[in-house]
Amino acid sequence: MPPLILHELPQYECLLKAAERYASSDSTAHEAFLYLQHATDMLLEEINKAFARHKISNRRFIVMILLNRVLGESCTLATLARKSGVTPATMTGIIDTLEKEGLAERKEDTRDRRFIPVSLTDKGRSKLIAMLPDCFQCISKIMSPLNRRECQELVRLLQKLQRLGSPPSSEQHIKYSTI
Repeated sequence: MPPLILHELPQYECLLKAAERYASSDSTAHEAFLYLQHATDMLLEEINKAFARHKISNRRFIVMILLNRVLGESCTLATLARKSGVTPATMTGIIDTLEKEGLAERKEDTRDRRFIPVSLTDKGRSKLIAMLPDCFQCISKIMSPLNRRECQELVRLLQKLQRLGSPPSSEQHIKYSTI
């Protein structure tokens, strides 16, 4: 389902008026949040166009990246679900779809029948490798209005926002050097 995008953000004066009604409200924070949400929606819309060209969803792409990182190792549905932030049931559906497309496979472990490792197929790895240049080009285009220093500052600010919740484990970060 495509995201619902608020194309016309409220003016700052409207936020100030609304903030007067709530004692703990900060109109500047609300404005920043709305712009962040708007930018996120628009950026996702652009990257999803790149995924659509390859007939794949963002979720399946992320799972393929995760499976590629564990090249030669076994990875369970539960581990994939934890690393990608979805429920095991959702991960089962994603893997089912990747399997139907011949991009991933499950293999039974004869030593432990509870453990069902998942891996990318050669076809899945080839598809991922074929997609990466288009995805990197799309990301570069999306981020092109910012120079290197501004990108670094954006990363710093977003990391600061992420610290509000529980800090993400190092496993949750996709390191591009391992793609």
